[in-house]
Amino acid sequence: MKRIIKRGLAIITNWLGIPGELYLTDRYNYVNGAHVFPARNIDMLNVGKSVSMHNVLINLWAPVVVEEGANLAHNVMLVTGGHEITSLGAQAKVVPRGGITIRSNAFIGAGSIVLGGLIIGKGSIIASGSVVTKSVPDHEIWGGNPANYIRKLPDVDSSGTDK
Repeated sequence: MKRIIKRGLAIITNWLGIPGELYLTDRYNYVNGAHVFPARNIDMLNVGKSVSMHNVLINLWAPVVVEEGANLAHNVMLVTGGHEITSLGAQAKVVPRGGITIRSNAFIGAGSIVLGGLIIGKGSIIASGSVVTKSVPDHEIWGGNPANYIRKLPDVDSSGTDK
């Protein structure tokens, strides 16, 4: 019942031109700048306030949390599922690989891929085109394929000054 009400409200807000969720089908969803697949798992997506997403693809087979102030640039992919591998090769069966948490004020550069089971630390930066295969600590810059540590960022307090 909750899902039916949520979809009905989304359809009405879209019809009225109010920004928010737009349900396209049961398999695909567009939410505030992110393409979410499969849409039936939309309850596993938690997006905080002041989050910026631009044509982001979220493969939602495990929980995804994007905390307040995070910025996901164009064509970022958050991949929480993969395919079962057998002696015959990759099969159609999807296997969840773990959730993704993007902490507050993190920035993920354009075209980056973040794999499941990872945390992108608070205030961290992922360079454009990176493939993140390990969790990234707070206030660090990582980049490359696979992404590696580049350097530490200074901790900044709420006033914007270095600690």
